[in-house]
Amino acid sequence: MSYRGSLLDDLKNICNGINQVLPYLYISGEKEATNSNMLNQLKIKYLVAAHDTVKKKLKDREYLLLGAADNAKQNMIKFVPKVNDFIHARRIEKKAVLVYCVSGISRSGFLVTAYLMAVCNLRKTKQFLLQTQGSNGSRIIKIN
Repeated sequence: MSYRGSLLDDLKNICNGINQVLPYLYISGEKEATNSNMLNQLKIKYLVAAHDTVKKKLKDREYLLLGAADNAKQNMIKFVPKVNDFIHARRIEKKAVLVYCVSGISRSGFLVTAYLMAVCNLRKTKQFLLQTQGSNGSRIIKIN
């Protein structure tokens, strides 16, 4: 079996539902984040809402609301310290956290990646991210 077939199957599964990144850390889109049954099954009580259009909040959950716009001018780096503290404090207590945005791809993916970089101590990657943040908040990607 080629790696491509296996990888494509894995990616299809990842793009549906709530996906575990680490113990007690999950990522998804907004649709899944408002599904009480799914959240209860995974024992998720803490959510990071990485978007500016929160439509439905569940009353029995604790939220960190970021107000992150879905556009290239949104400076996501400014949210990293607060999000990392929120996630890490709960993970230490063995409490599950879900990071989500509307589609569960860009903003939530960025924040989960930033958290992974912090807990895995990836200093060079952190420096690269900071250097590629444009002065107007846009992301500049350089490939060497």
